[in-house]
Amino acid sequence: MTWEEIDVYLKQQSEILGLQLNLSRRQFQRDIKDIFLLFAIEIKNEISTKKYYINKEDSLFQGKIDSLEFLTLLNLSENSPVQIIFEKRQATGIENISQILYAIRNKRLIKFSYKKFYENYVEERSLLPICVKESSKRWYLIGHDLDRNDLRVFALDRILAIENDRKFKEKFDIKSIQTLFNHCFGIILPKKDQQIEEVILSYTGFQGQYLKTLPLHHTQQILMDKPHLVKLKLELYITQDFIMEILSAGSNVNVIAPQSLIETIKSEHLNALNNETIKNNQESRFKTNG
Repeated sequence: MTWEEIDVYLKQQSEILGLQLNLSRRQFQRDIKDIFLLFAIEIKNEISTKKYYINKEDSLFQGKIDSLEFLTLLNLSENSPVQIIFEKRQATGIENISQILYAIRNKRLIKFSYKKFYENYVEERSLLPICVKESSKRWYLIGHDLDRNDLRVFALDRILAIENDRKFKEKFDIKSIQTLFNHCFGIILPKKDQQIEEVILSYTGFQGQYLKTLPLHHTQQILMDKPHLVKLKLELYITQDFIMEILSAGSNVNVIAPQSLIETIKSEHLNALNNETIKNNQESRFKTNG
């Protein structure tokens, strides 16, 4: 769309939605930069036609749009409780996102208290925020940790208190971070010396058909498609969240390659069988039923 078409569209939407969406061309240019900075969605201008368009060559584009729509739904849900039904669940940390986005936009250091699931103490962290990322219905903050002097990921729902601090001048390449996550399954970063691997999985029954419409990863390719068997190929870093995803499918999935992943999944299943807590619970249920 040309700027003139965008201007007309925003005025129409302002009337339809009862919102003030009008903005100047200069503000629109600033918004383009903010949208790229915050969400890595690139809006370009075709010089010959003077039309603006969204760069859809990015393989993660649809996921980013879905995340933005999710944020829109959150804003609408208070006014439309009947039309939009949300699952009842624990807070996902979304209440901190406005302050975090402000810090990213204005290049401000943030300080926050953070409590990991597996620790019983609270840490105080200082971070140069770079971007936020959604994964499996949770939101995460990605930034340069001043204490570790490295890139770190923090779950928003584990941030207990947050405050904006001084401005910083460091520059970060959002595209390099986006590239890093291109071959991650979820939010866990690969180890520094870790390589991308080719993973081949076969799924049986309904699970395989389900993954055809909702792929595990954007690199997913279908190698075999039969009514009761679907074979997939992925190219990604094998991290703990990917291993947990495979385990969650139980007997419906078979790991064909690589061998190291086969051994890992086998070991995890054996550990589960030998878990004394699980065995004791099973024995207790058996005695009760008997």
